[in-house]
Amino acid sequence: MPTWSAPFSRISLEVLSITCQRCCSVAAHDTRGIAPHTTERGLYCEFHVDETPRDLWMTDGVAPPPSGSEAEKLWVQENRPVPY
Repeated sequence: MPTWSAPFSRISLEVLSITCQRCCSVAAHDTRGIAPHTTERGLYCEFHVDETPRDLWMTDGVAPPPSGSEAEKLWVQENRPVPY
């Protein structure tokens, strides 16, 4: 691990999604896409993903529907918030 004076990069993702669990898990563990811009240039790289709990976010003023509900399926199908 480099000393604190070593150049570093921190990548942080804030996820507000009802369908992103798998893609965020892959992104957090597969850094090949960012390696040419970070570790391959000698940078120490930190990466983390925060997922905000569903009860703490809204999209266009609409809270996310209950997990597994028909309203959630409609959100996914329409790819936008739909009042329910």
